[in-house]
Amino acid sequence: MNSDKQHDFRIDNYTLGGRYFIVAFTTIVVLILMFWLTGKLDQQFDRAEQAQFELRLAELRAAVLLMESSSVAKNDLPSLGQFDGANPMDWIKNTPGHYLGEMSLADAGNQPGNWVYDPFLKVIAYLPRGEKGQKEASHWLRYKVVALLSKDKKELNKPTVNTFQSLELKKLSN
Repeated sequence: MNSDKQHDFRIDNYTLGGRYFIVAFTTIVVLILMFWLTGKLDQQFDRAEQAQFELRLAELRAAVLLMESSSVAKNDLPSLGQFDGANPMDWIKNTPGHYLGEMSLADAGNQPGNWVYDPFLKVIAYLPRGEKGQKEASHWLRYKVVALLSKDKKELNKPTVNTFQSLELKKLSN
């Protein structure tokens, strides 16, 4: 009878040890899956930010094109010059939440993932989020509304007349 108690005791110890092993193994598997999932989520957030940036840039280009089209429809190409350096966010009906408004790029500081219009430089700029592991955000991506002059030779001989042909949202080098 004494040997049966020892045998039961050993079975309980083995069962208890098996439970600890299962809990430890399950915890390790869950942690590995969490780290893997976190990496995948970071990749998806990066893709979402890139898609959001490209969408907003396409929207800004469309707004510039609509302003140009409006002037062409009114047969008022000389008025395109007034839009040189303008803020294209003003032409969008619903201003996005990640647009900080008009301020200098220095005042905008380090707020990645946002657009800002600098009235002194006359540029619309976006500060992308830094790569994983980077402490600072990347440099500003700057764009400017530019009124392009006509290359018509008849008009180039007249020094006082500026004949504009179109508007463009041009990327500026840093």
